[in-house]
Amino acid sequence: MALKINLEQLQAFCATAAHGSFSAASRALGKSQSVISTQVMQLEEIFEYPLFIRGYKPQLTRRGELLFRHAESILRQLENFERHAASLQSSQSSVFRIGVDNSLYPFNFFDILSQWAKKNPFVEFVIDRLQSSDLVQCMKDQRIDMALCTSEKLYSDFNYSIIGKFQKQILVAKDHPLTKIVNLTIKDLQNYPHIVVESQITKDDEKIVLSPSRHVVNNYFFGVNLVAKGMGFMIIPHNMLNIETIFNDKLTFLNTQRIPLGETVLSLVWQDGVDVAPGVKELIETIKNDLY
Repeated sequence: MALKINLEQLQAFCATAAHGSFSAASRALGKSQSVISTQVMQLEEIFEYPLFIRGYKPQLTRRGELLFRHAESILRQLENFERHAASLQSSQSSVFRIGVDNSLYPFNFFDILSQWAKKNPFVEFVIDRLQSSDLVQCMKDQRIDMALCTSEKLYSDFNYSIIGKFQKQILVAKDHPLTKIVNLTIKDLQNYPHIVVESQITKDDEKIVLSPSRHVVNNYFFGVNLVAKGMGFMIIPHNMLNIETIFNDKLTFLNTQRIPLGETVLSLVWQDGVDVAPGVKELIETIKNDLY
């Protein structure tokens, strides 16, 4: 059944949750308190459950908390859409949207991007985190113009270039019990949690069980934080460790000669025609040549 939700209802819900009261939300949105209250109640009627616990100050229910995060994301995407549309009115400015796989932290990329931005001040860029499995749909929906992803799949509908192939290794805290094992095997790993970045989970991964215990995070940096705390092990490309200066004194790679982990393939994918925008062709070539 289709839900009949409108933008004003989402704005009323988010403003009330963010500001802590219907009155504060009404001031923020420039509407009467009764209108804000009615719009929130309309959402609750559609969902058939309360979003707030009413009282002196309305508090989000558990369901309300989960929906608040999602609704905020929707409103941010709409703002980006409006800015993108507005930028197309001017021949001097444009918006370039870049997707970066959640399992990546391409440190050199930010240096490249900052230098490029200085040369192209009229090009606004937006960086979004994504799962490589969602890449094709994001490109087809025109949500991104270019992406860095961990996949060697051939994207026949788009332009792509393989940036590099990097050997996977197992990352742990330096004081983790696994560091004391000389000839490490998969059986040894099964005694500890495997910390996995959500975008790395594919059907092929599900066939390979390194540990019956798994913690799933939605980006690379969260995973490294958990590893540094000794909460388990993580599989990442070897070249990524040297970027984590915050954790370098806490992390190490294990000797995994007996465990075939394969490679991570880093690809750059971009839409047809984006390289005609100011400076974009130069950016693509720089990433292809200098990222790693």
